[in-house]
Amino acid sequence: AKRAWNEARLLEVHELLSGVDSSEEWVECAKREAAAAVEIHETLRQGGGLTSSDSWRLGVSSGGIEVRYRPEASTRFASVCVSLELAASLTMVMTIANEVALLQQWMPGFLGFEAKTLLQVSRFRQLVWMRVRLPFPFAPREVVFDAMGVDALDREPPCVLIVVRDPDPADWPDVDLSSPVDGAVRATVLTAGAMIIPHS
Repeated sequence: AKRAWNEARLLEVHELLSGVDSSEEWVECAKREAAAAVEIHETLRQGGGLTSSDSWRLGVSSGGIEVRYRPEASTRFASVCVSLELAASLTMVMTIANEVALLQQWMPGFLGFEAKTLLQVSRFRQLVWMRVRLPFPFAPREVVFDAMGVDALDREPPCVLIVVRDPDPADWPDVDLSSPVDGAVRATVLTAGAMIIPHS
């Protein structure tokens, strides 16, 4: 299980550590990461139309892009899933996704977009900060999130997952996660992610 965890095979970790009771720190950390990966994997399988689900509704299907949404019970919010095909290799897509600092060069300048990696934990995981400037009278918005890559190429369908979640301060004792002090508003990422499925 520890080898699978170190190799970012978190769906396998979830299976191997299910029912395992251990006080070792790495086990608890691995369980939390694996649980987040399993949640995103199943959500995206349903939201992307890969498995049948009565809770997801098709909102848009046009030009090769499909948008499905799921109202979340007892809230004013809905989960959204966007599916599309990219004419690019898996290596190219993952390289772009991993180069956080370059995102601000690709975004429209009027957004005042900024992004940086606060801490690179491993080649699979990093703590990311992003900020966007909004038109007056709205304050700038920023977000800090824990991003993990997950190797699920041995699953059906074979894929790579990107899991994004709000950082748990207990996981980042050496990083200042306090709210911004310059007038920006900190947004919260509950759970988000991407499923990248190579055609070959």
